[in-house]
Amino acid sequence: MKSACECKNETIKLNIIIVLICEASSIFFIGFDMKFALGLAIGAAVASINMNILFSFVKTSVNNSWGIIFNLLGYVVRMIIYGIALYFSIKISNTSAIGTIIGFIGMNISMFLAHGINIMKSRSKRQVNTWN
Repeated sequence: MKSACECKNETIKLNIIIVLICEASSIFFIGFDMKFALGLAIGAAVASINMNILFSFVKTSVNNSWGIIFNLLGYVVRMIIYGIALYFSIKISNTSAIGTIIGFIGMNISMFLAHGINIMKSRSKRQVNTWN
């Protein structure tokens, strides 16, 4: 079984690959737009930073009796970081904001690809009790 740090690193690497694929495919649709590429880079960087913040806050909350407060504080800090990044991205241009949002969503897609598919495979191997 992988450690949490290995899973986090795998997810971040997949996010970078997804963002690069998005940038390569955007060349065919909108051409090379530096503002869109900047937005993708901002989105991927902020998503990776927030993944590390989430990892450290969850690790701290599990080992501490103040777990609920740490989780709430971590959530607020991460949402503020997302908001600041999106605000500055909108200030640059609309295409930069779209790239930033795609960079944010890329982390969710990479988490599903890295871990969700394995969970779905392991569930299909065992018999699941239903309410029928």
